[in-house]
Amino acid sequence: GNRLFQRLQTYPMYNYPLVINLLSTMIYVPVCFSYVIPAIWCINPSPITPAQRAIPKSTFAVMGALDCVSSLMQVLAVNFIPNASTLVLLQQSAIPISMVVSRLSFSHVRYDYWQIGGAAVVLCGIGTVLA
Repeated sequence: GNRLFQRLQTYPMYNYPLVINLLSTMIYVPVCFSYVIPAIWCINPSPITPAQRAIPKSTFAVMGALDCVSSLMQVLAVNFIPNASTLVLLQQSAIPISMVVSRLSFSHVRYDYWQIGGAAVVLCGIGTVLA
């Protein structure tokens, strides 16, 4: 369903994928804050603990920036890759690719056998579909 709606979203605005990304982000952020702010101020006890609020906001800024980049890449992929099943394969390949990149970038990252096995299952699935 999500791919279908993204495809329907990008057809009329084929030349404007950045506008689609910015518009969806401008809608997403206020909708999220419409939950977070009342949850902090109005619900007693708040589901958002003081320890959670004490987490440095720079961490969330980095996660938000990375999420923004991934959203932009997703909109560009939906816009320029004609086959919808290829989009799903592209998203699934992000799991093993991110594992390899994080292992090469950060020497302290270790994966156990279950995680490596899960990535292998994803790669086998991608190989099966492409074969």
